[in-house]
Amino acid sequence: MTTLDLSPLDGRRLPQPGRLISRLRDLIIVDLASADTKPKVTVTRTAILFTEDKQADPRVIDILIAFHYRSLKYRVNLLALAKVRHPDGPALRWWYGSVFDAADAARALTDATRAVLFTEKWTVEQPIIVALKDGRIDRDRLPTDSPLRNVPEQYRLGLVTP
Repeated sequence: MTTLDLSPLDGRRLPQPGRLISRLRDLIIVDLASADTKPKVTVTRTAILFTEDKQADPRVIDILIAFHYRSLKYRVNLLALAKVRHPDGPALRWWYGSVFDAADAARALTDATRAVLFTEKWTVEQPIIVALKDGRIDRDRLPTDSPLRNVPEQYRLGLVTP
């Protein structure tokens, strides 16, 4: 079994008032506050999964932050990100909670990825649409081999109102 190396994330700064919510063996969960939702602050909660690449790549957090602040409309349905390996290089796999605007969100995530990794070429995969039930992942409809099963049930992903 490969040991997960989280050392690249140690000391990693999240924009305020962002915070690392949980650190588990195969994932971390990050909250990023929405600056545009006054007077009541909302938070988007996203899991960063370590699926095929068992090393914590801080660029995935950079992509998440860029997407969060560039794509106000789509960030509420972004559930998880993962760096994976493709034959032609690194790729970004992502899980999304709405089929209705997934194509537009895909363009926005591709733009955010290019903005962060302007000297590198990562493939952004098509979204994996995840069914939600009462704002939580519908585990009854989630494939048995989905890495989202590693997210503890008590955590809501996507838009969270504290």
